[in-house]
Amino acid sequence: MVFAVSDNGVGMTKEQCESILKKENNPNAGIGIKNVNDRVKIYFGERYGMKIVSELDEGTTVYIRMPKVEEGSYESRL
Repeated sequence: MVFAVSDNGVGMTKEQCESILKKENNPNAGIGIKNVNDRVKIYFGERYGMKIVSELDEGTTVYIRMPKVEEGSYESRL
């Protein structure tokens, strides 16, 4: 499944988008998006997670890719 969340704000550069998801501590960015990305990867594997696509003066779209999980199926595998 892929969830997409978009806005029509000021946008970001490619470097800004990449720095949000980096593993290293980034004092210029919050930890929320990075935390969600890390948790999706931990639970489901490296092929899942978040991608940020943005254009300056156009807006930003955040894609979250994760497998479809049916009720009770994931918890029973832990």
